[in-house]
Amino acid sequence: MRNQPVRSTDDGVWDLSDVEEKVADSTQWGLVGAKTYKGFPRTQNKLPAGVYSITVDRNDDRPVFVRRDVKTDGIVALQESITKSVIHEIQTFWGKEKLFTSYGFLHRRGYLFYGPQGTGKSSVVKQIMEDVVRRGGLVFLCDNPKFLNQALVTLRQAEPERQLVCVFEDIDAIIAKYGEDELLALLDGANMIDHVLNIATTNYPERLDRRIVSRPRRFDRVIKVDVPNEKIRREFLKAQLPKLSKKQLDELVSKTEKLSLAALSEMIISVYCLGNKLDDTIEILTALADGKPSSEDFKKESAIGFASDFGKGSKDNEIEADDD
Repeated sequence: MRNQPVRSTDDGVWDLSDVEEKVADSTQWGLVGAKTYKGFPRTQNKLPAGVYSITVDRNDDRPVFVRRDVKTDGIVALQESITKSVIHEIQTFWGKEKLFTSYGFLHRRGYLFYGPQGTGKSSVVKQIMEDVVRRGGLVFLCDNPKFLNQALVTLRQAEPERQLVCVFEDIDAIIAKYGEDELLALLDGANMIDHVLNIATTNYPERLDRRIVSRPRRFDRVIKVDVPNEKIRREFLKAQLPKLSKKQLDELVSKTEKLSLAALSEMIISVYCLGNKLDDTIEILTALADGKPSSEDFKKESAIGFASDFGKGSKDNEIEADDD
């Protein structure tokens, strides 16, 4: 058995002859055409619950489901954030299959999350993904809409009623690369795909045509995920820094106004892990949020980034965790 990586091409099509050398010897026969059989090492009735990316086999153009290990920073479930209400609404949706059917609708729904980068859109999506996987469902990550469409047809042939979430992260970039036609057909349920939840994110909603953002049954909810307010910052910082006194927490909440959740995480890393100065860190994170690096910065005395005297050690931090 070889230990070399599976070959792939720029268009995402894999040569599965490499994969076949990595699995066990054939143990059973599969019918792949009229009077045509192929040996298979193992088959199963259901895909294991989890997250999958989609490619196709160059040999027969059939979709291939590649299970992904999705690793992230620890997710803080914020009671004051939109995540709790969205998760509750989605859980309600999964339980209403018979009602959708009784009114003649496909059991599917769509959510589009938009907002500045780092505000927590990906965190919301990951919690939705975790919820459906806990339920024994599947998550398909969309890169190429054509591949995903093929995968959906195959899935429903094998498992007609499996709960499924399709994720379109940075949907504007997907459209820019592949166009709208295949994606719109997918969102409109052209293949009559049932029991599916479509989730998309974008930092640039203005780049999306109204056919995407203003058409119910494509995306039934278009939700802005903004920078966290005071309550959410307090909840997040209290969870991440439980040793802070109330006074220290109040001061930190005040100083981090307008910072995104990603920026709050970086602030904790910079100050509490790396020992940099709090005020310098907040100044830099604010500049990063407000600006965009450019070659024009070369002409300036200072640019976005760390100053040469940045970071004097944790002894200079304005706010530190109590020992008790």
